[in-house]
Amino acid sequence: MLESESSSQDDEQNSDVSNQPDFQALNLQYRFDNEKSRLENDVRVGMQRIESVAQELHLLEQRSTIFGQGFGIIRRKHQFFHQESIQVNANYDQIKVVEGKQFNALYEHETKDCARTIIDLLKLRSSYKFEQHQEWNGVKDLVTYNKYGEPQITWNEQIEPLPIMQGAEIHEENGIIYTKIDGKLQVQVPSMITYTQDLIYIMSCIDSGAIRGYCDNRLQFLQQKFEMHQIFNQNLESQDQKNIKRKDFTNIFKVDTHIHHSAAMSAKHLQTFIINKLEENPYEKVGSNDGKRFTLKEIFSELKVNHLELSLDNLDVQADRTLFKRFDKFSNKYNPLGLPKLREVFLKQDNFLKGKYLAELTREMFDILESQKYNGVEWRISVYGKEMDEWNKLAKWFIKHKLQCSKVRWLIQIPRLYSVYKKSNVIQSFQDIIDNIFRPLYDVTINPTIHPHLYQALFQIVGFDTVDDESCYERISINDLKTSPKDWTSDKDPPYVYWIYYIYANMYTLNALRKERGLNTFKFRPHCGEAGSLDHLATTFLVADGINHGIELNKSPVLTYLFYLSQIGIAMSPVSNNKLFCRYNQSPFLKFFQIGLNVSLSTDDPLILHLTNEPLIEEFAIASQIFDLSAIDLAELSRNSVKQSGFEDPIKSYWAGLNLTNHTLESNNENNNNLPNSRFIYRKQTITEEHEKLEVQAQELMF
Repeated sequence: MLESESSSQDDEQNSDVSNQPDFQALNLQYRFDNEKSRLENDVRVGMQRIESVAQELHLLEQRSTIFGQGFGIIRRKHQFFHQESIQVNANYDQIKVVEGKQFNALYEHETKDCARTIIDLLKLRSSYKFEQHQEWNGVKDLVTYNKYGEPQITWNEQIEPLPIMQGAEIHEENGIIYTKIDGKLQVQVPSMITYTQDLIYIMSCIDSGAIRGYCDNRLQFLQQKFEMHQIFNQNLESQDQKNIKRKDFTNIFKVDTHIHHSAAMSAKHLQTFIINKLEENPYEKVGSNDGKRFTLKEIFSELKVNHLELSLDNLDVQADRTLFKRFDKFSNKYNPLGLPKLREVFLKQDNFLKGKYLAELTREMFDILESQKYNGVEWRISVYGKEMDEWNKLAKWFIKHKLQCSKVRWLIQIPRLYSVYKKSNVIQSFQDIIDNIFRPLYDVTINPTIHPHLYQALFQIVGFDTVDDESCYERISINDLKTSPKDWTSDKDPPYVYWIYYIYANMYTLNALRKERGLNTFKFRPHCGEAGSLDHLATTFLVADGINHGIELNKSPVLTYLFYLSQIGIAMSPVSNNKLFCRYNQSPFLKFFQIGLNVSLSTDDPLILHLTNEPLIEEFAIASQIFDLSAIDLAELSRNSVKQSGFEDPIKSYWAGLNLTNHTLESNNENNNNLPNSRFIYRKQTITEEHEKLEVQAQELMF
C-alpha cells in the first residue's frame, strides 16, 4: 500500500515532508523530521521530492515517443476556483460566522497556506477528470411517459449502426490503447509518471499535520452547522415537505447505485426458482465434467438433498455473524448449498447453458422492479479480461434474452484476479487483460458492424467498476509502478493503484473516441475504501467519478474534505459493512451525510444481506432507524442516488433537477423528488460558501 507514515510526535508538531523520502521495503513512506520547516514550504518541498523520485525511477521524461516529449502530461490551468455567488431567497434561519481579528499571525499564515494547498489538490483532480461525458445523441427520441408524466427509457429498440469511422487507427503504448484520426493523436492522458508523482504529492498532503488539522476543523464546522440548521429549521423543512402534493418516500424515484447482478435476487426468490426447475425439468443437461454431461437432478442426488426439503437455511447463502473481517467466507456465500457448481449453473451467464437460467431469473427481477415502479438499479456484471470474446458473449446474452428494462442500467465490474489467471496460464501478462477488456470496445466504436450485438448492448452500460478484497495486504515497490503491463509477467497481483491507473487511462481514451462518434461515454465508479490503505482513496480522488463503500475515508480528514468539495459520489452500504468491516455503531455514514458529502444508500448483495424483494427499501428502513433519519433526509438520499446514477438526463432532470454536476448552477425539482427547497438551498449555499472561503483565503495569502 502507498502508505503515509508520520512520526510518533506528528500530532504534537508541525512536521514537514523530507526532501529525501524513504522508499524502502513495501511502502512509499514520508518522514517528517524538520520542525523548523513551516507549511508554506510544502509545495516547494513536494516538487523537489517528485523531481528526485523521477530521477530515481529513471522515468525518462525526455524520451521521445509518439506522444511527444513527456507522453501524456497535461498542462494544468493555474487559476483559482471561481464560484459565482448564489442569489436565492433562502427563507430559513441561517447560521453565519463573523470572523474576528486573527491575533496569531503565524497561525493565520498557516491557515491560508492550507487553503492554497486544498485548492491546488482540487485543480489536480480537474486535470485528470474526463469532463465531456455525454449520452447518445438520439436518447431523447426513446423517452416515453407513464400516466403521471414520469419519463422512462427501456432501450428495447434497434439502434441504427453508425458507418465505419474513416481514417481511424488503433495503437497501444505503455499499456494504453489510443486512436489516431487521419494520423493525428486524438487525446492525451496523464502518464504513469505524472500519476505516480501526483499520488505521492497527495499522500504527503494527507500526512501534513497542519493540513489534517485544517480539514478536520472545517469538517467539524460543517457537521455542527448542519445540526444547528436542524435545530432552527426542522419544523420549516417538515412543513415545506408537507406542502408538496402527491409525493412521499414511496413514490419518488431512488436508485440502488451499487448492487451485484449475481446476488440481486432475494434468497427466497432463488430458492423458489431452483425448486421450480427441479420440478419442471429435472433431467435437463446443465453442465459437463470431463466431457460427461450432468443434469440438475444428478447434482441434488449427489448432495442427497430432496428439492422438497430445500430451505433458506440449507441453501446457505445468507450472511451470518461469522463473516466479519472474512471476505473469503463472504464470497463463498455466492455458492448455493456451498457448491460452486450450482453457482455456475444458476448465477453465471457464460456457462454450459449459455446463461439461460440467469436470464430467466433476470427477467423475473425485471417484473418485480416494474411492479415496484419507483426503484431503479445499477447492476454490476463481470468482464474478467480472460479472453477477447467475453464482450461478444455478454452482448449476445443481452440481446438474445431481451434483457432491457426501464428500471435497470448496467455497470461492468472488472474483478482484480490477475494472479489467478496467470497461474492457470490463461494469460501471459497484464497487457493481455487490458487488451481483452478494452480492445473490443475500440473496435466496435470504430466499426459497429463487426460486433452488432455489442454495439446495441453498450447503450445500456453506463460505467465501469473494479472489485475484489481491498483488505488484502499489498506490497508496493518503485519497480512495480514503473513496470509496463506487457512486462508484468510475474504471478503477483498488481497493486490497487496500478489497476486503477490502467483502467482509468484506457477508459479516458475510449471515452474520447466515443464522444467523437456521438455515442454514450462511461463513468468510472470503482469499489474503494471498504478496507485497505488510504492510497486507494487518494488514487480514486484523482481519477474516479464515484466510488462504492468509502468508509475508510473516515480515517483521513484531508480526503474527506476533498471528497466533499468535489462532491464525488459515494454509494454506501451500511448493512453490508456491518457484516464485513464496520459495525453500525462505528459507521461514518451519518457523519458524512451531515457534513454534506454526496452519499447514497445501496444494497451491495441482496441475496446474502437482505430478506425481501425490495432490498433498497430495507436498506433505507434500517438506516432510518439506526441513524434516526427524517423523511427529508430520505428524500435527499434518494435524490443523491439519482444524481450519482447513470440513468439518462431526461430521467435525472425530472427526478433530481438540472445541472447536477455543477453545484453553483444546480437546481432542484421538489415537486417530483419530495426534497423541500429549504434543504436543497442550505446544501447549495453551504458548499458554495466553502469554496468561496477557500478562494478568499488563498488570494489573501498571495497578497
